[in-house]
Amino acid sequence: MTLRTLMQAGPAKTNELFARLAETSDGAVKTRERLFAELKTELETHVDLEEQHLYPVLRKHAETKDLVAGAAKDNKELRAKLAELEALPKNDEAFPGKLAELRKAFRQ
Repeated sequence: MTLRTLMQAGPAKTNELFARLAETSDGAVKTRERLFAELKTELETHVDLEEQHLYPVLRKHAETKDLVAGAAKDNKELRAKLAELEALPKNDEAFPGKLAELRKAFRQ
């Protein structure tokens, strides 16, 4: 699989995982844990690919150079929200709200 394929397929799979997680109930702890583990892997892979391969290219061009700082800040926020959700018990009533915050951060 090429880098381009990974970058294009990642968001679709990630959005699917967000949707599946959002549909789970507080009692579906094992399902939430499994889906969250998949989501975490997808998000981390996506962020790592951006930072390792996309940002260096963007930094080389004057018209896109300034975008990198904002995108890096967004990735930092995404990682913080991901860690916060990871630490939260999967049956916590705050889980759906925190998941929505993470999804919003991902879409930025």
